Amino acid sequence: MAGGMINQFLFGIMLSLGVGLGDAQVTVDLTHELSIGGVHELRRARYFNTHNAPRWGAIPKGLHEVLEKEWRTTPGRSMWHLKSAPRDPDRPDQIASQFFERPLAGSFGLKGWQADHPNTDMILAFGRFPPFMSVQGRKHGGTPRDFAAAAATLQRVLQNFQTHAGCGPAYVEVLNESDIPQNFCWHWDDDAWEKNCAYHNLVAQAIKSEFPEVLVGGPAQCTVRYHLRDFQAWNRQLGYFIANSGEQMDFLSFHVYDFKVLQSEADRRGGPGGDSRLASGPRIGAVFDLVEQTCQAELGAMKPIVVSEYGGLGQEKQFKWEGTRAEAEWMNLRACNALLVDLLGMPDRLLKSVPFMMPVAPWNEDYSFLLWRKQDDGHLARTSLTRFYELFRDLEGGRIPVTSSQRNLRAQGFRDGQVVHLVLNHMGDEAVEIELDHLLPADLSYVEATRSSVAFVDGQVRYVNDEPLVDVSRVRLLPDETACLRFRLNRMPKKQPRIDERRVYAQERIVPITGENQTFTIAIPPQELEQLASATLRLGVARTGGFQQNPVSSLQGEPLPVELQWSSGVPTFWGTVEIPLDAARLRAENELAFQFDKPGGQISTVSIVYRVAVGSQVTNED
Repeated sequence: MAGGMINQFLFGIMLSLGVGLGDAQVTVDLTHELSIGGVHELRRARYFNTHNAPRWGAIPKGLHEVLEKEWRTTPGRSMWHLKSAPRDPDRPDQIASQFFERPLAGSFGLKGWQADHPNTDMILAFGRFPPFMSVQGRKHGGTPRDFAAAAATLQRVLQNFQTHAGCGPAYVEVLNESDIPQNFCWHWDDDAWEKNCAYHNLVAQAIKSEFPEVLVGGPAQCTVRYHLRDFQAWNRQLGYFIANSGEQMDFLSFHVYDFKVLQSEADRRGGPGGDSRLASGPRIGAVFDLVEQTCQAELGAMKPIVVSEYGGLGQEKQFKWEGTRAEAEWMNLRACNALLVDLLGMPDRLLKSVPFMMPVAPWNEDYSFLLWRKQDDGHLARTSLTRFYELFRDLEGGRIPVTSSQRNLRAQGFRDGQVVHLVLNHMGDEAVEIELDHLLPADLSYVEATRSSVAFVDGQVRYVNDEPLVDVSRVRLLPDETACLRFRLNRMPKKQPRIDERRVYAQERIVPITGENQTFTIAIPPQELEQLASATLRLGVARTGGFQQNPVSSLQGEPLPVELQWSSGVPTFWGTVEIPLDAARLRAENELAFQFDKPGGQISTVSIVYRVAVGSQVTNED
């Protein structure tokens, strides 16, 4: 399909990503190390794992070697349903005691994993309860009727793990996707989130009382479209959850998906549901910023985030999309690649992330999320989703500063010994020629350069593996293409001066746009002002139809250009815009002012991201 799969989406996506800006430049700085909020190393276990963890369920023999050795994955996340557990004849509201006397399937699988991997770092998400414990008379079953009985039952599940496997999961999600009626039957009630918070709090207290080392979180929400109805969705859902359950949670969790747009003409014109539905790119940054700013205001500190599912939804049957299987798989692969690059840039706020890809799914061979699919002859064949793990299998090391000149071209850089890894993701609908500007110390040079990449070409996923890169100064990316470039240095740098990236927020959040001059104050610790290496304004904004004109903006009363016209035409736009700041203009108290063309929409967050020198670190001395 010429032009890439992104052409299958709403036209507003292209506008929101600033397509058509021409050639781009990416600067790779090898003269410094970079940490973000103090996190310097990649920490692969936070990114590279699978849903339905290896050895947890019925994964055929032979796949473990690929998952664990070839792709270097770690345990990801597994669901735990109790809907078929037997009833205790003496206690009608409880599961029979003998059910917990033998090893549960999860305990058996976890013990097998522990033999080779003692530091298991997996997520267990609790699901539905048996009918006799569930709310009756509701369309959707499985929701616990008695919260205290449910909490005691989940305690017993973890006790079974400890007894028969010697350990339990590192993370527990109280209830999977608690924001949909299939999992929480009170979803449509006015007090749904009050009940949801009460349940989370009770389960968290029960688990922590016996297993204080287990990290408990929620609400494992299935959508991050918090901007809908002028952020009423946020105020009623995750914003409410943070204020009322945040203290009980060790982490906050949600799922992030790029959705296939619906097919009706009303949707294409921006009618009900007619959103670009793109979570990657500008929106996921806006979500993380709003979560962090709210946590700081409500709890006094950031609660770390677990993105326990992410990807793209394009399954043929579920969405009635008459495409090929290759296209449906590409929907997920394209989104996972894009979202991974976003998440790599948030290491201080992210505890763990799980791409929604599973080794096998005997219950549904039509799934678009499978790494292996059974063929007619019974043979398991790798699907195109395996390219995600193959593309990033060698990604390793400490972060280095990398900048991109385009908002639709994201870049991350790492250095592992003598190897430099540059990850590029292009979300435009036209191929782009990228100039690579390498900032190298005088005594360093490249002795080898290769390129691996994934794109969608002529209706199929095209994978390039370790192709020699002849010109280290330029690279061409196709629409939606993700590439890993690897450069081998002639020697290792003796010292890498390190800089740290930090964020500070204005106190206000979700401020209605009035069309008049609106000011925000952001404080920077005075002791860090003299160490500033660079600074950027991050502005989260939302408006139905996007912004037809740029706002009149200023910093300390001096003009500050803010480009937002690229969002014009997006049916329900919410995203971030980044504006470079002159570090010399920053003060301990910084006044930012914005005047938009008309009322309507919201400013979700205002923040300054700045980098400070934190000294030199000796690495790999010759």
